[in-house]
Amino acid sequence: MRVRLFIYVIFVVLVTALASVPAQAFGISYQYLPNKTLDLYPGQNYMFKLTVQNKDEDAVNVKVEINTSIATLAGGPELKVPGKTYDSHVFFNITIPEDAQVGDKYVIPYMVSQADRGTGQIPLAVRYNRELKIGIVEKPPEPEKTVPPVEKEKFKFPKWVVIPIVIILIIIILLIIWKKSRQISDKIIRPKKEKKDEIYPSKQSHLKPFIVPEKTLKPNQYFHLKNGKNLKSLKDLALALPVMSFDVFGHHVNSQKNDFAKWISHSLGKHDFANKLFKENSRIEMIELIKNELEKK
Repeated sequence: MRVRLFIYVIFVVLVTALASVPAQAFGISYQYLPNKTLDLYPGQNYMFKLTVQNKDEDAVNVKVEINTSIATLAGGPELKVPGKTYDSHVFFNITIPEDAQVGDKYVIPYMVSQADRGTGQIPLAVRYNRELKIGIVEKPPEPEKTVPPVEKEKFKFPKWVVIPIVIILIIIILLIIWKKSRQISDKIIRPKKEKKDEIYPSKQSHLKPFIVPEKTLKPNQYFHLKNGKNLKSLKDLALALPVMSFDVFGHHVNSQKNDFAKWISHSLGKHDFANKLFKENSRIEMIELIKNELEKK
């Protein structure tokens, strides 16, 4: 009876102790391998990746041990795995000997365990003892390097020929543009002169036959044009207007004044006609008014 009671007490103590032990919930995994064997060829160097997962809230320090002559740990034997992470990695740098034969088998034993045990409690140590099997296979043939077909070189003009041609074309284009711009500017600026010159001779032809005696003026009463010519009568003005340059006409008649109307009023004494002429600053209209005035006589 006492033995049974003693066994029961020990059982309760063990259960209570185990219940208070913090379980470490880290694990390991790696890529899928057919037949759980990694196939490599002689002389091959391969980096094998082992994934460590930690489901706990706290970080865990994991120790990795490997015992083989064909593989080493890359990055050191210990790895700190943060809590709630599933992508921490340990790498085995595997190098297959050059003299390995096809069909040979290699085994890489490794162990993954917790590096720190904590304080205050006895943790339930988790340890993984595993083996990575290596199978030696033939080296796959290297892909043949395809040589691209050699294309025949297309004929190209030498640069010393192309550059002068380009320069000549640019000069021709600039000359064409300059000529077109001159033509456009002539159409915009000069048509009025040509049209007036076409009209004025016809007016002048009508005025030439008129021979009307007019008031004889003294030299101090002559109208002195800007170009130096003198007008002695209304007829002289009628003959001079059609062939008068724009510069001379604009000097004597503009929006501010009409020197011809003032001269006709003061020197020729035609006050009413001068008032009509003063209201006009168009050369054509002034020629028409003077023609009508001369025809009245």
